[in-house]
Amino acid sequence: MDFVEIFTYNLKGWTKLGDISVLVSLAVLKVNWDNNKKDYIENFIPFIVDCLKDSHSEIVSVPDLKKQVEERFGLRFPHNVITKLIGRANKGKYLRKENNAYYINRDIVNNSNLGAVQQRVLTAHESVIKSFQQYCKDEHKAQWSFEEAENALIKYFDEEILQMLHVTHNRALIKVTGTSPTNFKFVVASFIRRLQEENDPRMDYLEEVFKGNMLANALFVKDQGKVTQKFKKTTVYFDTAFLLFALGYTGDSRREPSEELLNLLYETGADLKCFRHTVSEVRAIIEGCASDLGGSGRSQNDLSGFSLESFEHFILRGKSESDVRLLAAKIETNLEHLRIKVVDTPNYDDHLSVNDEKGLEEAIQTKITYRIKSSLTRDVKSISSIYRLRGNKPFYSLEDCRALFVTTNHRLVRAANEHFYKENREEATPPLITDTDLTNLLWLKKPTKAPNLARKMIIANCYAALQPAENLWKKYLQEIEKLKSDKTITNDDYFLLRYTLDAKQALVQVTEGDNDAFAQGTVSEILEIVKENAQKKLKEKIFELEVKRTESFQQIAAAEETELTRKSNIKNRSNKYASFAAKLLEVSVIVVLVLVVIYTFPWDIPKIWNTYILAVCFVLLLVVMIINMMYGTTLKSLIRKIEIFLSNKIEKILLNLSS
Repeated sequence: MDFVEIFTYNLKGWTKLGDISVLVSLAVLKVNWDNNKKDYIENFIPFIVDCLKDSHSEIVSVPDLKKQVEERFGLRFPHNVITKLIGRANKGKYLRKENNAYYINRDIVNNSNLGAVQQRVLTAHESVIKSFQQYCKDEHKAQWSFEEAENALIKYFDEEILQMLHVTHNRALIKVTGTSPTNFKFVVASFIRRLQEENDPRMDYLEEVFKGNMLANALFVKDQGKVTQKFKKTTVYFDTAFLLFALGYTGDSRREPSEELLNLLYETGADLKCFRHTVSEVRAIIEGCASDLGGSGRSQNDLSGFSLESFEHFILRGKSESDVRLLAAKIETNLEHLRIKVVDTPNYDDHLSVNDEKGLEEAIQTKITYRIKSSLTRDVKSISSIYRLRGNKPFYSLEDCRALFVTTNHRLVRAANEHFYKENREEATPPLITDTDLTNLLWLKKPTKAPNLARKMIIANCYAALQPAENLWKKYLQEIEKLKSDKTITNDDYFLLRYTLDAKQALVQVTEGDNDAFAQGTVSEILEIVKENAQKKLKEKIFELEVKRTESFQQIAAAEETELTRKSNIKNRSNKYASFAAKLLEVSVIVVLVLVVIYTFPWDIPKIWNTYILAVCFVLLLVVMIINMMYGTTLKSLIRKIEIFLSNKIEKILLNLSS
């Protein structure tokens, strides 16, 4: 077996027997970081040293070392990254440089040992895989071998969770080998969901893998010195889908990682904005959902994409048409609570900043098929606005690129950035980036600021993976509508088939996501699975839904909504108070510093304070100037930290008082 029993531990250390799973490599990387807390490059040196230890040549070859790292640890690093790691290994005395060649220092290399870390991670890895095997057997009647289960988990992480930073231009980081069953995405996602629901400690290992991947992405940042750099005069704009997520209109699993991203952006100095036409699109989606709830809108079978997700979220929350219309009217207010300002797109007065919108539109159309022409127009308008805000100038750092567009659409990023790089150098910062890539970059800047981010992102990806494809879902909805009209199924059966997450999961499970696998008998099979799950896990809840689902669910939803509203109001008030205090402090500091600067001039100005106070102010001004010159720390960044600190403190106080 390729990935089992990969090392044997003895008194002398580790003896290599084979290559380790890439999941183990990523988890080891995270543990190394926790133990050492050094810079990101140093974090990879143990992997390089482990390969050097078994090298048969005394001279280090970049291609050979690159191949060893890939074969042993499943990590694919570009040539320049390997060169960078060799240079760091040389500084660590693992290598010595003679006549422009690197030689291995055997005494130092042979004394290094990764064994203890790998053993602990390997134990956790095997526990997760064996648990996954048992889950496949019990829940899906699938007898997967250890290797099949492991390959399925690796492929799922590679395709659904582990995202590359924009600077890598979609180059693969991890090596995926072997084959997996066609329905592996659904099975893995449902397994992870089970771990999360049961608070299983094995979920911690998956978090380590996820964080290890984010740490690995640090190697692809062009300038390592800028990994921790804050944003400077950069405004970040958001697309329609991200705003729907952040506002909570598609559920908590989507909202939580989006809020984390917004908080990290604000803490690192970025200004948060969105274009007015984007807000108009969000409002149109929500108003459309309101019409659908009132029965005057589209057929439910015509809903798709985020309209469908939002509609089903409102249904499950027990929202009425008037409730949703109120949300549509308060969109801009709710965005302000998230610190997002709504602005118009820049005009075309500066002719030098006008770009080829027609060419951009054609480039996007070759990669993406839009259902609605207006959606393409809005995307082009947003991206073109970023070009104009930058003055059509190239920037080589994300942190000071003036403007950046964030989207959840990976295909849009790929298409638009390919068009961008036709006329710009590879090192230039593209106009747009995915929310996952930006989250990764921000997490690298402040890895301790969002300790639960990895878990939230894993859960959000699982939620998405458990959703059936749009064509399959529409075909399914048409069939159950027909069965309801023919009175083949009861109203209660229709509710279970239409509005429960178990039905969606069963649809993907039965069809394995294949549209052609759907047949007339599929609905009956799905209904049977849903009822079995209801009897097994949610017997009391389903009984309430069958007897008086409307009254009981609305009571529960109302209680949850009241609590969420209370916490949201308190958070908004705390942000408002803290923002006012920060602005007052900023104005006060500016006034004092201006007066002090005036007194530095040889003018005959009457003193408005005594000599000692003036001397203290001069010293403070000098200290501020020195700190700014040495560390780049600005008063605005300090005041923002104070604002965030005050906001958190006020929120805690108000929560305690209200409870």
